[in-house]
Amino acid sequence: MRLAHNILGDSIRGRSVMRVSSPAINSLCVCISVALTGAVAHAADVTVAAPTGGGFSVRDSSNSTDWLRVYNGAASIPALGSLATQTNALCFDITTGTLGPCASGSSVGPTGATGMIGAMGATGVAGAIGATGATGFGMTGAAGVTGATGVQGLVGVTGPTGVSGSGATGVTGNIGATGVTGANGFTGATGATGFGAIGATGVAGVTGAIGATGLIGAIGFTGATGATGTTGVTGAFGPTGVTGSIGSTGVTGVAGSGAVFLSSSTSAAINTVLGGSAGNVAILPLSGAIGTAPTVTSASTYSNPTSWGSMQVLPKAITLTTLQLTLVNLNAQSLIGTTVSPTVRLFKVPAGSTTGSAIPGFSCIAAPPLTGIVAVGQLSSCGLVGASVSFSAGDAVFVEISEASTGLSLINSSNYAVSVSVAE
Repeated sequence: MRLAHNILGDSIRGRSVMRVSSPAINSLCVCISVALTGAVAHAADVTVAAPTGGGFSVRDSSNSTDWLRVYNGAASIPALGSLATQTNALCFDITTGTLGPCASGSSVGPTGATGMIGAMGATGVAGAIGATGATGFGMTGAAGVTGATGVQGLVGVTGPTGVSGSGATGVTGNIGATGVTGANGFTGATGATGFGAIGATGVAGVTGAIGATGLIGAIGFTGATGATGTTGVTGAFGPTGVTGSIGSTGVTGVAGSGAVFLSSSTSAAINTVLGGSAGNVAILPLSGAIGTAPTVTSASTYSNPTSWGSMQVLPKAITLTTLQLTLVNLNAQSLIGTTVSPTVRLFKVPAGSTTGSAIPGFSCIAAPPLTGIVAVGQLSSCGLVGASVSFSAGDAVFVEISEASTGLSLINSSNYAVSVSVAE
């Protein structure tokens, strides 16, 4: 294809552009055919390779209007709608994309379905009667064919009633035929009873055989309960009996195994913060069952635990040796590459003090930890045996539940149902 200008390698608005003079418009069809067919180029062909993500354009001399645009295998002529109309249709081969005049009959679509018959139009108004023509002077012609009967005219207005006649009475007519027999009348009332004499009594018949015994009737309903009788008068107290002698002292019982304190919560919501350390922790009493456990910010020493309502005072001196924790996970979690480890600690508030401190060594870390895909209902537990922590009468105790995170995600939140037991 011969072009009036060189093909430019510059890019305008992100597209490669080929500037062509006006005479090149005659070659647009060739360009479109090449773009659509994707045929193999010959030695004398001009090949335009669009950049990645770009297209091919033929523009006017001002480089502002596309005459031809090819992008991703689709060709368009933006100004086609504004050009002068032509009489011939343009067709293309659906396999090669080659353009050319349409074959005879190729542009005619199949015959459409026959439309529905339209409603009959209203009858037109009768035309006015023409004026009477002038009388002719010719010879009387042959009788004409009888014309078609004209449209019946509208019924005229009813004329006034005529004057009543006063003629003589006509002759009596013949008797008419006998009418149809009428329906039967209603039945008459029953006649009065006769009053003839009563006949003599007939001879008594032979006595019949005794019939079989009938079935036993159903048991009757239970009668209503009678009214309660009046309460009798309370009798007088009898004399006090003689005091019995004191019994012998019983056998000394087996020594007890020590006090056991049980504590639980249906919901202990805790979390970890930046760095994976404990954030909010749950506080439980030493003994008793609660619903949602109160939460506070984690610390090794608490300055005013009395305000939480979970601190309990011991009535006597005691030594605690055993700790047991069981947790039930309440939230499904995805902890891929992360491990969350719950922990239980016991805190002591000395008598007369308002500061609670963690008891060194009186704690345990629950296993298995939470990691990977964690299901609701996963159990974790831990225990401590053989410890020896002494408390004085008046000391107070409370339980702390916390957790720590390691791995990819260090900020996590969990919720557990908690059960803790502490024993002497």
